Amino acid sequence: DIQQIITVDYEIESLEFSSNDSIILIGMESLLLNTPAAVVYKFDGSSYVREKHTEDGLHIDAISISPDNEIFAMSSEGGEINEWAINNGTIDALGLDRQYPATHNGHITCIDHSNDGAQLMSGGVDGMLILWNRTDQSEIHRWDTGNPVIDCKFSPDGTIMGWISGQSLFMRNFDETYSYFGQINIDEGSSQFRFTNCLLYTSDA
Repeated sequence: DIQQIITVDYEIESLEFSSNDSIILIGMESLLLNTPAAVVYKFDGSSYVREKHTEDGLHIDAISISPDNEIFAMSSEGGEINEWAINNGTIDALGLDRQYPATHNGHITCIDHSNDGAQLMSGGVDGMLILWNRTDQSEIHRWDTGNPVIDCKFSPDGTIMGWISGQSLFMRNFDETYSYFGQINIDEGSSQFRFTNCLLYTSDA
């Protein structure tokens, strides 16, 4: 059954729930200046109610909410990654929490927080997969995949980091070594993947 219909300003390009389902983050296509790019909806006990938004962004097709559900990350109009405080800001505008350098060349296609909230992973059409330190927004490590990165995620148990590039899903151990874990050949139409506790799925759009 339909529980609620939410209508936003522009075409929806991404949607993320917080881990406790109390928050919905919606990313949109926002080609004009000073138009909402991502908006926060909070559950008030009976329905999701629109809260603050940010106007800084063009194609918000990648959003990641931090494990504590206090901050979310997305790309900016200038090519940086911004993290916004969900509960802070002025009137209806979200407050900027931290900003990462614009080191990707082109569109950022995926963003994900590590399970402990200490690191951030980003991938882009430039073929770069970058691991960031959230404390000082510095780059920890990068991998040149040779093909655009389509999707990237940490596993639920926090032990593996994976990304789609070319027609492969690459996986590395998420520890001090970042050593090779495995590689799976996938269909060329695959655009997303998801870990479960014991399985991994890929799908097209």
